[in-house]
Amino acid sequence: MNGLMTEREWRRQALRPRRAHPVCWGAQCVMACKRGALRQDKGFRAFLLLAAGMLAVALPLLAPRSRRGEYPVAAAQASAQQFQPREVSCIGYKLPAEIALQSVTYTREQLLRGKLLIVDEAHGLPQAVPAPNTMSVAAYGKGMVPVNDLKIQSGRDTIQALVQLFDKLRARGVSGLSVWKGTQSTAEWRIEQIRGIRARMETATLQEAVERTLSENADPCLREGLQEYTVEIRLSAGDTADSRALEDTPQGRSLLQLAWRCGFVQRRPGAQGALAYRFRYVGQAHAMAMTYLNLSLEEYAQWLHQKGTLTVYENGKAKFLILCKPITGTHVEFWLPEGASCEASLDNLGYAVAACTLEGQ
Repeated sequence: MNGLMTEREWRRQALRPRRAHPVCWGAQCVMACKRGALRQDKGFRAFLLLAAGMLAVALPLLAPRSRRGEYPVAAAQASAQQFQPREVSCIGYKLPAEIALQSVTYTREQLLRGKLLIVDEAHGLPQAVPAPNTMSVAAYGKGMVPVNDLKIQSGRDTIQALVQLFDKLRARGVSGLSVWKGTQSTAEWRIEQIRGIRARMETATLQEAVERTLSENADPCLREGLQEYTVEIRLSAGDTADSRALEDTPQGRSLLQLAWRCGFVQRRPGAQGALAYRFRYVGQAHAMAMTYLNLSLEEYAQWLHQKGTLTVYENGKAKFLILCKPITGTHVEFWLPEGASCEASLDNLGYAVAACTLEGQ
């Protein structure tokens, strides 16, 4: 039975004369060492060390990023608040007076289908997120939503909101805007990247083509484009997309003014490339609250963590009620207004958020 050897013992054994016959380990046959093998072994060991170093550097880039737990630990914000919400009279932080409540419990599966999942450089999609339930934007939108490609798909709620949005745009006389991207699969994302690289290689080196393509598209590990609530809306001239910022065109400004009224928020204002035209359908309650407070999705989530309760008023009456609480198990209980239309979501930061449209609104 073979035992463990130190490197010194191995070297001594390697210097002993041996018979010139092959030693077979399973299906691999290694010829016996000749004179000078120690010197060759040293070079080979140096090669292995170099190869191992290169592999250690490349492995983090090739391997998929690790996923966090289903429910990241909900903790108080340790860092200083870097944003300042706008103070408006139509936002309150208490329950409306004389409102009857009832207990409603949401399961993990229901929460994972919510619209508020934050997906960014630090937070990937949870592993158990259900596959998106998508359909053709052109077909389900009954031709009322202009698309750049008839194959573009999105979720049912998102398409219904897109129909409302483009109805409002047409009522203002705005044209030229269309949906350029909807929900994508990983395979579709990779194909798009390869096409972009090939097109840029005609006028640039391979390295430059790769860098430019990646800079204009979201990292595949972010997975935000895989959600059924994410769309890309752009101004186009024929088959070519307008690369100007939305704020720099009359059509783009109209889009930004109307999007939140239909439940959409611009995902990354001020971003470069395709990210500048990405919108997330979060529902009217959250879109109105974020717009009134002038907060991004990440800032809005942190603000809800601090406040817990947020009421949106319109014309002096409570229109939406938004509640937020930590979640540590497989379900969460909210006390919600009786008769209200409510939906809940994880925010991917350890909290669950419920948004209710109050009765009669």
